[in-house]
Amino acid sequence: MKVLPPGKSGEDKFYVGFFDGSMLIAVMDLILKYPNDETAFIGLFMVDSASQGKGTGTAIIEECLCFLKRKGLRRARLGFAKGNCQSEAFWTKNGFVRTGEEVNNGSYTAVVMERVL
Repeated sequence: MKVLPPGKSGEDKFYVGFFDGSMLIAVMDLILKYPNDETAFIGLFMVDSASQGKGTGTAIIEECLCFLKRKGLRRARLGFAKGNCQSEAFWTKNGFVRTGEEVNNGSYTAVVMERVL
């Protein structure tokens, strides 16, 4: 929850919870202006299993991306674990495309995806 990429501070990072009433249904780790000033980086996005398959995650992502665009950001980026077909399908369905970059994080390879806002 506290890990930051080089050159970023705690004021650029947000750990956001999404609720349905009093029930936490999704969490997002978001870093603004990374890797550049016009991009937001989604470090983590998880939806509760009971809320999956209902459009909840897509609705949350769309609302967040619209908010980021209104704040002047032009792109959103993320990385998913190579071989995680469920993650890749979700992000592809939500308009993200592979950048061609892959990052070896030791225990897994992150495939970088991006969406123009």
